[in-house]
Amino acid sequence: MKLNYVSWTIFLITVIYVVFIYGGLPDKVPAHFDLQGNPNRYDGKGAFWGILGIELFVLGIFQLVSKMDPEAMNYPVKLTKENKEFQFKNNQITLQGMGVLIALLILSIVRYMHQKTINPDYPMIIVDILIVSIFVFTGWRIYLSVKNK
Repeated sequence: MKLNYVSWTIFLITVIYVVFIYGGLPDKVPAHFDLQGNPNRYDGKGAFWGILGIELFVLGIFQLVSKMDPEAMNYPVKLTKENKEFQFKNNQITLQGMGVLIALLILSIVRYMHQKTINPDYPMIIVDILIVSIFVFTGWRIYLSVKNK
């Protein structure tokens, strides 16, 4: 459960960051990017609040799902007496870890959008690394679940 605190702390840091930069943002900010990191859509600066709303929703869903009855959840393997405890714990770690990675991704996207308004050449590498990390983490947790069936 400690990772949930990390997710929510990152969310609060992101909110504080947006509050801090919001007044200095131009009316139109880059909101969507191609694979090379070039903006291909601009929105009003209120898009930052929309992103925070999405993050709040996702973290809230993760929080609710982590409190569900573990036996009501889906697993990549059949639950048995022998694997049940591991699968429940693995599921919690997966949900909480995904929450942290998604919170970091949103923080990085917000920072990237802000930096692109200042420096059009600002690199997208952190966002790319976090997206890959989410897939690697998910694959690793599924592998562990299947390995411990």
